[in-house]
Amino acid sequence: MLTTCTRDSYCSLLSFKLTIFLSTSEVTIKALIVVLLISSFFTLAAEVPSTPPNPCYRGCTQTQEQLVTDFFSLGVVPQKSPAVYSGVCNHIGQYDPNYDHHAVVLIDEENAQSTFATIFAWFGNGDAFKDWNLAVARREMSPYWRDYGKLTFAEQTGRVVVNDDRGLPVYVYWMRQNPVTKELLYITYMGQSNKAFCRLQQHLE
Repeated sequence: MLTTCTRDSYCSLLSFKLTIFLSTSEVTIKALIVVLLISSFFTLAAEVPSTPPNPCYRGCTQTQEQLVTDFFSLGVVPQKSPAVYSGVCNHIGQYDPNYDHHAVVLIDEENAQSTFATIFAWFGNGDAFKDWNLAVARREMSPYWRDYGKLTFAEQTGRVVVNDDRGLPVYVYWMRQNPVTKELLYITYMGQSNKAFCRLQQHLE
């Protein structure tokens, strides 16, 4: 379910008002393929790694390589206080890695638990999320994330794992923060061959 995103039309692999994995009847052939790919990638692991394994093992652009370098050499655990981030993403797999897409991330807190929500915007005109504050982000994010957006922290990294009904990982989100610029360095695995590399700017309230 890929749609064209404009300022008034936001979409996300998980947040395109994410119903894709909520019931067996809604799982599409594409979703099943993604499940099989990412499941095979982590099958031998006791659990999903705390940091993204070999992000560029199939090749990256210079922009993606720099983001990975910054992630591991500069990045620290993201701040846990509520904040909104948005900016540019480049992909490996389904899309041209040199084409700029955009994403927004909300890090929040509910009942003393850090939470996460995201939206990817495909083929929009610039960063449609750049003016979002906490109130807007909380309103626009899918309720899906209340159940699936548990954010955990380990090895200087924030991580969110979305599993299918069998407990196998479908999407994995890793994030670190540049302590100087406050950028969120954000890497997503969407199956074995689909990845997103995002450099997101922190919004000021």
